[in-house]
Amino acid sequence: VDFEARLEDHHCLLVLVQPLGPAGPLWDRALEHIFRVRCTRLNDQQQPDGSRGVWLRYVTSYAADGSHWGDFQAHRRVLGLLTVGECGSKEENGSGGGVEALCHLHEQLLQQHPTAIDSRCLLFGGGAAGPSPPPALLSASGEEEAERGEEAAPPVSRLRSTQCLLYPELDGEKLERDVGDFAASLAWVLESRRLERCFDRHGPSASALPLLKAPFEDFVGLDTESRQFRRRCQGRQRKQLGDLSLQLGLGREAHALYTEAQELLRSVPDWLWLAATLEGAVAAACMPTAVGGVAVIQQQRRLSGPAIDEGWEQLRESCIHYAKYSPVAPIQAECGIKAARWLAAQGRALAAAEFVQSVVSMSLALSELEKVSWYGSLARLYSELGLERKAAFYMRVAALKCMAGKPNPTQCYQLLLKSLPGYRLSLNEKPAKGGTMEGWPRLQIQLLQDLLVTARKMDDLALAVSHVCQLLEWRLEWLSPTERAEACQQLQALASRLQGPASAQPPLLHLPLVRRFQPQAPAPHLRPLRLGSQTGSAAVSSSNSPFIFSPLQPHRRSGRAPLLWVQGEVAAVALQLCNPLPTELAVQHMSLVADGVPLESFPASLELPPESSPYPVKLLGTPRATGQLHLLGYSTCVLGVHSQCALVQPPPPVTVVAPLPLLEATANLPLAPDFATVGDAAHVVNNYALTLYAGERRQCQLTLTNSGAEPIEMLELSLQTKLDRESERSLIQWSPECLQLQLPLGPGCAASLTLDVHGQAPFLLPGGPVDSSQVAAPSTRVVEVVVQLRYSGGPGLQARYCRQLGLALTLEVQPSLLISRWDVLPAQEPTECHLVLDLRNETEHELELRADDERQPMLLEAKDSCRIPVTVPRCTADSWPCEQEEGARLSRLEPACRQHLRDAVTLRWWLPSLDRGGEASLDEVPWTPHMLDTILQSPLQWEVQVDGRVHSPEQEYVFPVGEPLRLSVLLRNVSQVSFQRLWLSAVGYQDRQNGTLSYRLESKAVFVGSDKLFIEQVEPGASEAHEFTLAFLLTGVYKLELSCRAQRQQQRPLVGLRDDERVWKCCPPIEVTVAPPS
Repeated sequence: VDFEARLEDHHCLLVLVQPLGPAGPLWDRALEHIFRVRCTRLNDQQQPDGSRGVWLRYVTSYAADGSHWGDFQAHRRVLGLLTVGECGSKEENGSGGGVEALCHLHEQLLQQHPTAIDSRCLLFGGGAAGPSPPPALLSASGEEEAERGEEAAPPVSRLRSTQCLLYPELDGEKLERDVGDFAASLAWVLESRRLERCFDRHGPSASALPLLKAPFEDFVGLDTESRQFRRRCQGRQRKQLGDLSLQLGLGREAHALYTEAQELLRSVPDWLWLAATLEGAVAAACMPTAVGGVAVIQQQRRLSGPAIDEGWEQLRESCIHYAKYSPVAPIQAECGIKAARWLAAQGRALAAAEFVQSVVSMSLALSELEKVSWYGSLARLYSELGLERKAAFYMRVAALKCMAGKPNPTQCYQLLLKSLPGYRLSLNEKPAKGGTMEGWPRLQIQLLQDLLVTARKMDDLALAVSHVCQLLEWRLEWLSPTERAEACQQLQALASRLQGPASAQPPLLHLPLVRRFQPQAPAPHLRPLRLGSQTGSAAVSSSNSPFIFSPLQPHRRSGRAPLLWVQGEVAAVALQLCNPLPTELAVQHMSLVADGVPLESFPASLELPPESSPYPVKLLGTPRATGQLHLLGYSTCVLGVHSQCALVQPPPPVTVVAPLPLLEATANLPLAPDFATVGDAAHVVNNYALTLYAGERRQCQLTLTNSGAEPIEMLELSLQTKLDRESERSLIQWSPECLQLQLPLGPGCAASLTLDVHGQAPFLLPGGPVDSSQVAAPSTRVVEVVVQLRYSGGPGLQARYCRQLGLALTLEVQPSLLISRWDVLPAQEPTECHLVLDLRNETEHELELRADDERQPMLLEAKDSCRIPVTVPRCTADSWPCEQEEGARLSRLEPACRQHLRDAVTLRWWLPSLDRGGEASLDEVPWTPHMLDTILQSPLQWEVQVDGRVHSPEQEYVFPVGEPLRLSVLLRNVSQVSFQRLWLSAVGYQDRQNGTLSYRLESKAVFVGSDKLFIEQVEPGASEAHEFTLAFLLTGVYKLELSCRAQRQQQRPLVGLRDDERVWKCCPPIEVTVAPPS
């Protein structure tokens, strides 16, 4: 059976091409040139272009009995023979012996095919270069042989109808010309036969035509004189003449002859030859036309719909008639194959599939080798129909037939590879996007298992390992747990038998399955920072915009900040691994694969439990140069095979910066269990705790050690707290000069720095002055501080990179002294005042209190209170501000008083049991304007004379009733400010000694003249003098108060706390005793 049969074969002259000896490269090259000659031309004036084309079909192997069917179907007869041989040099073969031997082989082949009209023996090689017969016609008739004699005639001369062509070397153009001449000779011989048959058909002997028979037909006892016999002979002759006309390019004549033959054979009836006639008629209908003398025989002419239907019916009828004769089963099969290919070319795939199915259902007696060819042809036929999966099925069946009888695993493997596209499977498969799946997973799994078994039978262990890897990588999701375990066992067993390391193709990306591949930034205290960049809260505070986000940021950078690693330091990549197997998965080796910068990778080995959830793993590596590091993927060794796993979406490149020093910082303080929450505390390496009492100071020693390989050439210290700048500066103090003097700090060296920590807490009871018995215990204040150290050195400093680490300090400040009440009283001396404080010991220990150096310390029990007066010199006029703007002068008076009290008053406390002490502060005490008047030395200096005597506070004055009392007052402005619109007045009153002052003296005293004086303006350094005269009418003790009051409408208060009047008094009041007249 010719499994590659086509209807176009009816148009062609069959030429057999065979090698003389073993086939080599020369055979392949010569065959290529021979196959190029596909068509020859015959002159025919009846054709539109004056010639017609005759097609040739070359075969390299053909059964000797195939030509016996030449009368039944002319295209089955071998009409020409071409042999190709290679002869050696004369020294190798003797005097032409090589040529003679090859010509003898050619003669033997020609005897096996007696139907050949003409033949050519094509010889190539060095034997043609000597005096051997030239490349000319060596054929001779019988008379020439007799004249030459038997002794002189070489063996070549005995070849009939043969040309022996000798070529020193392969000349493609000459060879093609010679083959074209050979094809033309065949065509002209057949043309003469056709014309002879046409003459016989119309000649007087037309009624005595011989009966053409198929090889198996035997008409013994048939009446040769009957009309049916003559019609049978005429029909078969018409059919054979139609075959001959079809081969010679006369499609229309052939179709007419086939039509006549159909009528004659159908009337007999002669079903066998009628089937062949119907087949030839369809072949004649689809005969292609040559364009410009050249055409391709496989390009069939597209017919109209009715013509296709007619051809379909004829071919179906032909197959039905063939089925009536069992000896022509191969011809019936070929007819079905031809019909299928023709209908497929005409776009009738379903109709073609019916013919193929009818052929498949036939029971053909085929050998195992023929079954392989048969199923392979079926696969190609279904592929031409567009039924790829059906084609793949029969291709796989053909592969399995290779293992029956004498197994041929190599051929089986090649056929299995050809079946892969039909099942939507490719050995160069790439992961489908979006997780989509093409094809049928279970069928693909079975096909991969077939490939695995075949590769093992071929003893190709590397190929078998590759197929197991494909099964586990591409179809793992559709494998059952048992199949997964078996595949892993097979892979491990095959890998163990290989010599050398086994490489996985494709890489095993699913064993283990990497869910996450993320390069990790170094620890915050090891992370490189660009010098001059702002981080944390500093960057936020630098923006002037009140909005959290604004699209109108001119210097805003887009995207994420690049990941930075340091040269020579270990870096990490975080992975999450999953084990999809039902058994434990041992990963013997897993490391990073990178490009761009040399990376020293540290392999890791691990074991994943069965069907585990994402398991975190870190792969480590050390970059050995600076630049852009591209992480391409990872390498693994699983189940005995090595895989280079490339990431589908690699992470952004990592920037490797120059080496930096490494600083370790410690403090001589106890460690704290929790971390600070001030700002970005990620770079904090240690957290310390310190407990102080309010006002206590403690010195802390920092030890800074360079544990890296680069020197520390830059070191900066700063604080990060939630306090304001002023409080932050007074909280912790240090000496920057001392730190800079210890730089540079070489590798392995250490430096020290002292920090002075001050316990800051409010000393004032919240809510204002209250009774000490009602004081509630205040809470402990907790202050969190981060001591930031920014440092750099070596190549990293030259590249403008640094590092930052932090030490967190949790400072717990417990209350020590509490000020519950306070007041300011005038002293006997005009330059002094008394500060009265109610203090409470808030500690749990006995406390020693010292307000000044001269006084003995006062002891206070735990939670005990006391009242102490502190004599304070008044704030002199030198403390007054001298700005010209009145608002600026007034706003600085109170700070000047606070600074004066801070310098003059020191409240020291000491806890003897703990050997700890500190100082209390008055900075938080709110002072009223009256208290400030007392604290401030009056800008107006009083000089008073009583009856001409200079007044002093200790002096006593006694006057009789009714005697006038003269008060001379000199008011001098000792400040640097001018005062305007002042009222100078004198007022008398009586002190009842019970807290009541009586100013109703209308019946007891009388002023002579005015008791008030209006002063328009007092310039700095100027003075105003005035004298008051009064007389007392009743005895008793009286007090005279001299005051100077600023007029409210024109004068603002000096201290802008409240809008009160400003009054300056002469202290203390003048006390006068009025006695009865003597």
